[in-house]
Amino acid sequence: MTGKLIRMNRILREDGKTVIVAMDHGQFQGPIEGIKDVRRTLSNIVAGRPDAMILNPGVIEKNGDLLGGKVSILCRITGASTNYSTKFDYHRITTSVEHALSIGADGVVVMGFMGGDGENASLEIIGKVAEECSKLG
Repeated sequence: MTGKLIRMNRILREDGKTVIVAMDHGQFQGPIEGIKDVRRTLSNIVAGRPDAMILNPGVIEKNGDLLGGKVSILCRITGASTNYSTKFDYHRITTSVEHALSIGADGVVVMGFMGGDGENASLEIIGKVAEECSKLG
C-alpha cells in the first residue's frame, strides 16, 4: 500500500484536486498541429506545473530528462486503430503496468467503452489492469 499511497499523493494534492494534462493524442491522431514538436510542447506544459500528464510509453522514454522530478506521469497502456484506419477498433493492452512503472510512471490509463459493442472486452481489460495495479502497488 505504501507505493500506491506515495504515487497517489504525487498526483492528487492534499485538497483532493489535481490538474492532469492529456498528451496521448498522437497515438490515435498522429501529429497534431500545435503539438508536433513534442519536446517543446512538453517543456511548455511542465513549466506550467501541472500535477500530472498522460503520455504514451515512447514519449516518456524519449523525454525523461524533461519530466523526471517535475511532473507525475500517467502512462497510457491501451491503444487501438488510429484516425487513419478505415475501421474503428476497440482498445487493447499495448504494454504492461510493470513496463509503465519501469519507465517512471506513477499510474496508468486505460480506455473503457461502456454501453456499446466493446463493453465486455473493455470491462475485462479494466479488471485485468486493476488487478495488476493492485499487485504492484
